[in-house]
Amino acid sequence: MLPLVNCNEMRTADRAAIAAGIPGRILMENAATFALSEVRKFSPSFVPVFCGKGNNAGDGFALARRLFVGNIQTEIVLTESPEAFSGDAAENFLAAKNLGVKITAFSDFSKRSTLPSGTVAVDALLGTGVRGEVGGVIGDAIDYLNASGVPVVSLDLPSGISGDTGKVCGRAVKAAKTVTFGYRKLGLYSPLSADYVGEVVCDDISIPAPAVSRFLIEAEDVKFLPLSKAAHKGVRGHAVFLGGSMGMAGAAVLASMAAERIGAGLVTAMVPKEILPILSKRLTGTMCMDIEGKIPEKANVLIVGCGLGREADGEKALLKALDQGADTLIIDADGLYHLTKHLHLLKDAAKEVILTPHMGEMSRLCGLSASEITENRVEVAEKFAKEYGVTLVLKGAHTVVAKKDGRTYINTTGNPGMAKGGSGDVLAGIIGGLCAQGVEESAKCGVFLHGKCGDMAAEAEGERCMTAETLVKFISEASKCM
Repeated sequence: MLPLVNCNEMRTADRAAIAAGIPGRILMENAATFALSEVRKFSPSFVPVFCGKGNNAGDGFALARRLFVGNIQTEIVLTESPEAFSGDAAENFLAAKNLGVKITAFSDFSKRSTLPSGTVAVDALLGTGVRGEVGGVIGDAIDYLNASGVPVVSLDLPSGISGDTGKVCGRAVKAAKTVTFGYRKLGLYSPLSADYVGEVVCDDISIPAPAVSRFLIEAEDVKFLPLSKAAHKGVRGHAVFLGGSMGMAGAAVLASMAAERIGAGLVTAMVPKEILPILSKRLTGTMCMDIEGKIPEKANVLIVGCGLGREADGEKALLKALDQGADTLIIDADGLYHLTKHLHLLKDAAKEVILTPHMGEMSRLCGLSASEITENRVEVAEKFAKEYGVTLVLKGAHTVVAKKDGRTYINTTGNPGMAKGGSGDVLAGIIGGLCAQGVEESAKCGVFLHGKCGDMAAEAEGERCMTAETLVKFISEASKCM
């Protein structure tokens, strides 16, 4: 698994590397070497390197020198006076200057109305050094880069993006690629920074991995055990859904279909009797029952909430599920609405509980505004998961999976085309179907697989036109990649 760090953890790891005998100038040279390889992929004819101050500028100076030595036309664009540089940054500035790299003040460079064809700009203005709202000359340089129309490669972080939260600090560079050093920063995987970071690549530059509990989910982290040749439906688990209502039967259909497709041995949909005929026509492999009936005794996972509605009958269904003896309870959608009045019951639950809120639902659960959650979503998710002893799947771009034991995973799959009604129901079904089969870390695996389905659907049908049903269709193809 790929570790994720906040800025303080990265600084600590950087200091530990230096204390172990790796000089800062070597780390800076390693960063420049990696950045050079990534900039070269654009086949640039001209590379202006925009430098602020501090180590991010030092990385820029070292990169400019490497570009110059490699016969790529380059120019250092300064937002600071050369007297502002110190330490390794000052040494790399002097080396670039002595070699003959062209150096221009931003105030002069910005007078150029156009940049030549083949230009790729480098952003080495702030990196992790953003403090407060970005303004002044650096703010002007950011605006210039964003208006330039040329691809921008940001070093470590797009300038203006918080490395901890992804928040845009007034303004930020919109990078085509972010070349980050050491380890991946949390702020690169946030809904707030999603339109700014571009492609993210990382190199450890010889910094040893810090001890952290936050990780990215990648394909190699999602593996399914092969099925026994003697398997039968009874040993592949029984997922039971409690949900659906008049006008929202489709939610129960999508969730049930997803659980079937991902491999649950038995799936039962318990819905209000008035919509039973709808489900019976759509779900040929699912058993359909009246939600007022008794939950099947051999159910090992219950999924409550998909299309449940907000009437009193929905609350009754949630309480029935909380009181039933299945190994795992997944609460989604309107189940979460009803849960707000019964959060105390989670602390006494003997079963594993997985909650799958989007930002609005999370707002009701924890009492914070959606914007407050978005700006601090990892910390909010982790605190809630520990307080209530649950696995919390906080949905959105780069979905967060926070576990009660303190481990946190952030997803790397998915796309904006999944922002349609029904996508969450498919996710609940996938996680439920995996839980039924006893797949370890079902929530982590489920969000990755769900996003993978979305990426395949987008490639086949386009982000704008894909639907929740399209996601279900691609479950089989996506699962082959695991």
